[in-house]
Amino acid sequence: MNYLIIMILGVTLLTGCVVSGETTEKNLKELKSLDSVKNTQVNTDWKHLTENSKLIVTGRVKETLQVRDEKIVYGGKISPDGGIPLPNLREGVKGILYRLQIEEVLYAKKDYKLNGSVNIYVKDGYFVPTDTDIPTFDSGKKYLVFLSPLEKADDVKEATVIQPLDSSKGKFAFDYKSAFKVTQNIYGKFNLTKENEHIVEEVRSFIKKRK
Repeated sequence: MNYLIIMILGVTLLTGCVVSGETTEKNLKELKSLDSVKNTQVNTDWKHLTENSKLIVTGRVKETLQVRDEKIVYGGKISPDGGIPLPNLREGVKGILYRLQIEEVLYAKKDYKLNGSVNIYVKDGYFVPTDTDIPTFDSGKKYLVFLSPLEKADDVKEATVIQPLDSSKGKFAFDYKSAFKVTQNIYGKFNLTKENEHIVEEVRSFIKKRK
């Protein structure tokens, strides 16, 4: 009799543990789901993004350029063999300039002279840590971007723009007044795919309702 009671208690405890384990695992999944929803809500806050953007477009990156201060880049330490100074890219490179070929202008605060493309400047975008809110773009991929004019750029007023992989294309002064920045960093940039291209229509509809 005592043995039977012990057996019943053992099975009950074991069953309880399994149920408890299943419940815990289910709760974890629910928490992850809620966290995913929370992140989605942050990323799709069209009201906040549109109100803080002057230009909203879709397009593909056609060129990636380097924005740097030549005086800092080539004003570094002498190389070990006593020859040409080592380039100081860590401090000399101020950021990256992405040229986005525009496919559609969803919204423009005023008549910007875009000529079919827009320059997007990303400060500190040359050396990007793995865990960061600095937006990056891949050449050829399609994006939906919320943009704001680059109003203050004291550190790049005398910067030079070059093609880092092909210096033969020459250098030119960085026209920061015609450049834009991504609104709210990574939250204002969306990599468009077949799975999420519907968000373009969502933004288009939202903008129409605001007018």
